[in-house]
This record gives sequence, structure tokens and C-alpha cells, in this order.
Amino acid sequence: MAEPCWHNTVVDSVKNGWSNASPKGKPFKGIDWFENAYEFLGEPGQFYIDRHRGMIFYTPRPNERMDTADVELPVVEHLIVIAGSPADRVHDLSFENMGFRYTTWLYSHDDGYVPLQAGYLVTGQRKDLPHNGEGMLRIPAAVEVYGGDRIHFNSDDFHALGAAGIALVSGTSNSSVELSRFEDLSGGAVFVGDTDAHPTRSEERSANNVIRRNTITHIAAEYRDNVGIMAGFNDGLSIAHNTLSEMPYTGISAGWGWDYEGPDDVQRDVHIRANRISRFMLTLHDGGAIYTQAQSPGSDVTANYISYLGGDNGNGIYLDERTRKYEVCGNVVWDRPEKMQEGQWISAWSSWSGDLDIHGNWANDPHTALHNPGPTKKFYDNHLALTTLPAEAQAVVDSSGATGHDNPSLPCSRN
Repeated sequence: MAEPCWHNTVVDSVKNGWSNASPKGKPFKGIDWFENAYEFLGEPGQFYIDRHRGMIFYTPRPNERMDTADVELPVVEHLIVIAGSPADRVHDLSFENMGFRYTTWLYSHDDGYVPLQAGYLVTGQRKDLPHNGEGMLRIPAAVEVYGGDRIHFNSDDFHALGAAGIALVSGTSNSSVELSRFEDLSGGAVFVGDTDAHPTRSEERSANNVIRRNTITHIAAEYRDNVGIMAGFNDGLSIAHNTLSEMPYTGISAGWGWDYEGPDDVQRDVHIRANRISRFMLTLHDGGAIYTQAQSPGSDVTANYISYLGGDNGNGIYLDERTRKYEVCGNVVWDRPEKMQEGQWISAWSSWSGDLDIHGNWANDPHTALHNPGPTKKFYDNHLALTTLPAEAQAVVDSSGATGHDNPSLPCSRN
């Protein structure tokens, strides 16, 4: 509750309503927990860091013996930093079959942890918040790539990390993260792209990157606002055949800016295809398995399998705010919770979303109309209120995720 942390937590921005999620907002449910006080120790697995004495106190779990335990105490934030720029790129590097483990986050500012969304934080002395969410601090990643070109990570293992896994940012292009595993992370797994909608030069925009056939599970353990794959603005991005589960918030998030970047296109050719997403939104609210923002010509959400089994919160496909120029086709949204409301399996709630082509999807949601339709929101040939999956939908399920075969043939124009 020290300043400026408390001020940034409750700062009111009348225009954009960010305070809705702060302690000033009606949805605020109270304080979840207190942490890092010796007096709170008791349950197995709890620990306390005494910074003044340089000591850690720990309550062992059953069958743990501290006299023989292997105790790892991370002391670094980054394991690899590739520091190029759009004008002087680092290029043609590959990292295969490597293990990235044991990072910390030595965040010592008085600003505290005030999340805006998806691993971006409000810091400094703020009179109010920027409407488009620019100028936020991104949490660090174990591997950071700035201004890279043809930088490839293949079959790597990201485990037990104190913040995020990997970040491909600052104009990094033609690079990839494939066939890798992300598990037991305090923050998100993958960041790709940035949150500046109008960079000074076009080459400062990340472009033509691939996030493919990765397994992401048990992430955002401490920083619960983080997501599995966070894609800011990108000119060309493929997020395909990933398996994501056990997440407190959103699975895949693409775009940024809400309704404050104006009517011009701010990214393009973002393809979110054949991913398998389950057990998402287990803690927080107002997110989804797949979340999109921004005017994005040539983009699509296609052939993804989303299961609510084990969870009952959030949207399946969340086309939020200024989401425009997306095709949404051939997705399966299944195992809907009993309390699912209209507009939950797919949400395009805002009147300023549009230029959407939503067709050929399958869901067992009983609501057969699009929530908040509009003249440029095409909604047709969707198969809803189902009780069993037809063969075409089962083929989508079988082909999804990190181990699924190539996409089945679908009536999607961008397939």
C-alpha cells in the first residue's frame, strides 16, 4: 500500500474505465492473501525471506528432509540476452535441446506490482493511465531477443523460472519458438511483438515469427495476469499447434490498444491456428482461451479446440474492443459450463469491433445468435446447441495441439 503503488492501483481514468478492475471498481472482491511475513508460516511449502538477515525460512512438505534437500536459490533474471536492434540485427542463431531453469526477478522498485494486463505493469508517478496501454513495463523473461533475425529455439525446456520464459521483441523477425515446453513459470511463457502501435520505422515492428508446437502448462503461478502466449502488435505471426493448460488467465492474447489507436490498421497477418486450450481462466476474470485486439487485415482464428472441462469462467474466443478484419472459422468450443451466458463461447461485444467473418464453428452452447451483432459482423453456418461432435469437428479436435497432425480441410478462406 506504499506510494506510488497504491495510487497506481486505484488511479481513475474516466475515459477508458481501467479503474473498473481496481479496488475502486465494483468487481473488486477484496484481498486474496498477504505474503512474506514470518508470522504467516505454517502450511507446508510456505517460505519467508528475511532480507535484513539474509535468511530463508521454509516449512517442509511431507517427506521432505531439509538436511538432504537440493535447494536452488536463483540469483539472475536473464539466462540469455540477444541485444540487437532493427538497424544492427543479431542473426542466424539456433538454440536446440537446451534447458532454461532457475531465474529470479530482482524487482526492487517502490512502484510495486500493478498489472495493466498480460504481464505489462503500471510504474512511476502516474496522474492517469494511457488510454492505449503504451509505456508499460513488461516483466522480464529468462531469454530475451531484441532486434533479432532468424533466431530459432527448438525442442528447448523452460522450467522453474521466476518471471517469464522467452521474449522476441523490438523488431525481432523471421524467428521461431518450436517444439518446446514451458512449465512452472511465475509469469507468462512467450512474449512476441511489442505494444507500440505506431513505431517510428516499419522495421521496428516484429514480423513473420512462428510460435509452433509448444506445450505450455502451469504458468503465471505468481503473476496471475500473465498469459500463455502474449503477442503484441505483429506484421506476420503464426501461433499454431500449441497445447496450453492450467492457466489463471488467458491462453493466447494477440494485439493491443483497445479502442484508442484510431481506425487505421496497426498489424496484419496474424494466424492463430490448430491450438488446443483447456483449463484456462482458473482464477481471474474478463479474458478467454483466445483473446484478440486491434485492426488486423489478413488475420484469422482457425481450427482451434477449446475445452471448458475443469473450468467455468471466461470466453472461448474473445474478439475484444477494436478487433477487426479477422476470420473466425472451423473452431470447436466444447464442454461448456452450465452457467454459460450468451456471448461467452464467442464474444464480439463492442460496437466498435467489426469486419469479422465468423462461420463454420462448432459449439455445444445453446445460444444460436451472435452476441451484439452489427452490419459488418458476418455470422453464418455455425453449428451450435450440439450434443455430439460431427466428424468434421472431431477432426479439428484430433488435429489440434502440439502433437496433432496437420489441419483438416476446412471451408475457411485463409486455411
